[in-house]
Amino acid sequence: MTSEPTPPARAEPAPKESSSKTRRGPGFFKKLLILGIAAVVLALVSEWGLRVSNLERLSYMNPALYDPHETLGYRMKPDVRVYSHGAWFETNRAGFRGPHWNDSHDLGKECVMFLGHSIASGFGVTADEALPGVFTELNSAGLVGINVGHCGYRYWQEFPLAHEILEDVRPVATVVMFTGNDFEPQYYPFTSTNIRGAGADSGALPIPGKRWLRRHSVLYAYLRKRWNRLMVSVGRRESPPLFEYASLRGQDDESRAHFASYEEHLQRLKDTSGVPMVLTAFPMGQSPESYALLAAMAERVGARWIDFSDLWENVNDYRRNGALAWSEHPSAKTHRIMGERVTAVVEELIAKSGSR
Repeated sequence: MTSEPTPPARAEPAPKESSSKTRRGPGFFKKLLILGIAAVVLALVSEWGLRVSNLERLSYMNPALYDPHETLGYRMKPDVRVYSHGAWFETNRAGFRGPHWNDSHDLGKECVMFLGHSIASGFGVTADEALPGVFTELNSAGLVGINVGHCGYRYWQEFPLAHEILEDVRPVATVVMFTGNDFEPQYYPFTSTNIRGAGADSGALPIPGKRWLRRHSVLYAYLRKRWNRLMVSVGRRESPPLFEYASLRGQDDESRAHFASYEEHLQRLKDTSGVPMVLTAFPMGQSPESYALLAAMAERVGARWIDFSDLWENVNDYRRNGALAWSEHPSAKTHRIMGERVTAVVEELIAKSGSR
């Protein structure tokens, strides 16, 4: 039997020598390019979406909320609804948050006028969650808190505005919230220098071009705010230092002049309104000497002083327990604590004065 001849074995190709450096083929760079383009597109779509939905603004103050004013610098527009100061701002026909005093009068309800700035207005919370709204909810006499708070105002803007509407509101009491910005330079919500990302003085994202992004990118403001909150919550970053306003210490000529002028405005409103007045200040790091000066001022004017300084202990704990809302302003939780105290004092003062 003849056997088939065995075909010669094929020589295996010699293995290629492995290179010490792995070369990335064109497929890798193509994928990298696609990922880069996708990231850019996602960022642009997110930027567009945040602008269209108006959920994040470049500035603390949304310029769309304000009109220029000849003497006061600016005023909130009447009958608008825009997202600003970390919350939706809906204004009534007089250009304030919350109920209109005429509507309250038509219902036979008397009013308490709340004056102040971003805190009284409710920076970061809804109108119902802000101090005047909490007062309306909590008081047992059916009184309505009229919110005359105006973000960014100083006392020389705040008190003339109150005098302008005083005869129409006819309050049975007034509540004045002092804050450190009373003595700071005037603020305009329309200038480019005021356009800042949320929490612009705190937090840091490790990316280039931050100054340009802070001014122009809503997405950057959104991410920066959340990054800073995350770092604070896990203890990797200290939140901004306590606010220290040198002008509140009352130890130099400028400070004494500020306090004297503020007291004149306060006294004039007290005398003109002829109703009980409450003076208070939200604790934002001012020195104990400042609170003592304000308490003494309230006594001279004949107003009741309410001390909220115990609400401020440690800024990090303050954030973690929900006491702060958007951009270092009190949360709804803190507004309710303040509202409970103010309500009790106002009801007591009205009962004593026989205003009702």
